[in-house]
Formats: sequence, C-alpha cells, structure tokens
Amino acid sequence: MEPSKLSARERELVEAFVAAWEASSHTPFAFGHTPFEHPSWPAGVRVPGRQEVRRLLALDCLELGRSAPGAWRVFPSAAARELAGAAENEALADPDRRLGLILEATVTAFEADPAEALQFLPVWGSALVRHPHWQLQPEVVKPHDLQQLADLGLVATDSGDDTLVMFWPTVHGRAAVGDAPGYLERVARETDDEEEQSRLRRAAKHLRVGDVAVGAAAGTVSGALIRALVGL
Repeated sequence: MEPSKLSARERELVEAFVAAWEASSHTPFAFGHTPFEHPSWPAGVRVPGRQEVRRLLALDCLELGRSAPGAWRVFPSAAARELAGAAENEALADPDRRLGLILEATVTAFEADPAEALQFLPVWGSALVRHPHWQLQPEVVKPHDLQQLADLGLVATDSGDDTLVMFWPTVHGRAAVGDAPGYLERVARETDDEEEQSRLRRAAKHLRVGDVAVGAAAGTVSGALIRALVGL
C-alpha cells in the first residue's frame, strides 16, 4: 500500500477502521445483508459503503475473512495499522521472543476465561485467533508457531475440522509463564544428561537474578525460556 494513492476520504476510513479495531479488542467489521454496524466505529466518521470497502481491499488496507454467502468480514491490514500509527510489537520479529509472546498471550487469555479455548480461524491467505481476552493482533499467530509450542509441550491443539483449530496452554505452559526459572529447574531435574542439567540450571539462574545478557538475547522472560528449552 502506498499512502500517496489514498484520497483524504480513504485515509479517514483507514484511520477509523484501525481506531475501531483497536478499541474493540479486534472485533472484525461485517458487511452484508444488514446495515453496517460496529461497536467502536468513530461517531464523526461516515460509515463506508461496499464500493469504498472494495477500494480499500484493492489497496491492501483491509483483509477479507470468510463469512456467510453475500457477507464480508474485514479487518485492517498490518500496512493500514502502520499508516494509522498503531505500533506493532517488534519482538515478534525474533523467533524466540515471538514464541514467548504468543505463549504469554495464550496463557493470559486462557486464565482470564478458562472455559473457552482459543480458536484459530482461517481467512483468505491467513488465519485469525479469536478469544475475548486475546491481547496480540489476531493474525499474528501462524500454524508453525503453534506447532513449535506444541512440540515443546507448552500448548495443546485440537483440529475440530478443516476450518477450525482450537488451542490452549498445557499445565507446563502455564507453569513456564508463571515461573520461568522454576520451570527450567524442574526440566533440569527431569533430565538425565548432566551437561544438559548444568546448562538449564545456568539459564534458570540467569533468569532468576535478571541477567541482562539473557534478557537482551531473547527480549522477554518467556522468550529467554524458549531459547533455553530449544538449547540455544
């Protein structure tokens, strides 16, 4: 998306979409058989028509999700959020910090409402996480992120059908986020390899005392935990 190609009205709509998206905890925008409504749409901005939405889709300002026939569910793209000044979390660009942040968000959402599993819903070319207490952008998580966390025993997944995956933190994942040094020490005790035990205990000690080098390498405590678990 090139900002110079946007008219004043289109820029106004992009900023309104992003503001409503962030204010509503990432509630998608529905266009279909009923008039457009959104709980957080700015009062001073005229709601867009379908032709305006088509134009924003063509400009990559919006992304389109699956919905009922004749209905659209859209949400602002990463480029639109950047244009509107909504900061992206730079930690997501680092593989260990990324998994740490996703794990933290999963545990936080689950513990806020443990009766509801997190949902991973496909859209055209991407997928969205849906849960009322999810704190990251909903399209951040990719299938390989969940697979890596599952391989480490930190999340569990269940594929209900071809269009929906449910996931939640395991007891190990919750313990790891709640006390990362304690979790590493527990893993060390359960490991027979003495060299691996020493490495994990050193990592746990660094985390417990707030070692700056470990924090700088991973960016977050959970990221440092992931880094230690994968042996880096």
